[in-house]
Amino acid sequence: MLERAPAGVGWQITWRDETPTKPGQKVSKKKELPPLQVLGFQLDEIKEARLAPVVDFKGRRPKSVAGES
Repeated sequence: MLERAPAGVGWQITWRDETPTKPGQKVSKKKELPPLQVLGFQLDEIKEARLAPVVDFKGRRPKSVAGES
């Protein structure tokens, strides 16, 4: 989620590293959520951006993604 921070502060991205659940899988209500992570930045700090979407075709994932190890 990309949110606009208060005036003059910049931008921030927030996310949780949750493991995906399988369709029909029950999730315990007692399960703790992973911590919320926040990355704050100013637009002038960004020299260039590369937006590389991750596409999941019916659960099939590539064996490796270029640039990741």
